[in-house]
Amino acid sequence: MLDEPKELPTKRPALADAVDLQQLATLISRGLAREILIRLDPDSLLDSADVGAMVRCCPEYVTQELAKTPGFPKAYRLTKRRGVGHPRWKRADIQSWIDSHANGATKRGGRPRNNLD
Repeated sequence: MLDEPKELPTKRPALADAVDLQQLATLISRGLAREILIRLDPDSLLDSADVGAMVRCCPEYVTQELAKTPGFPKAYRLTKRRGVGHPRWKRADIQSWIDSHANGATKRGGRPRNNLD
């Protein structure tokens, strides 16, 4: 014979739990606001995920392809305890690079080329 399913206890969250959740939500929103403001500063340093979001590609493409493209802004590598850190780019440099390539499409398509005439 099968046992009758036991009823799960229905515990209402205490007021203290709700206050903790409210404090947590406030802290998260402050942290997100700070992160957003930092990333909008033209002098802020962006990682490959941030640059990828700006140019709509994955972080791996930024580090493996775009960073090696002639004319792409030079990466800063801040030193860490164990050697050189991950590449970072100034937001203003990336935005300038994007702006310079905005009208770069030619009639033939493809990447912009230097005029050799």
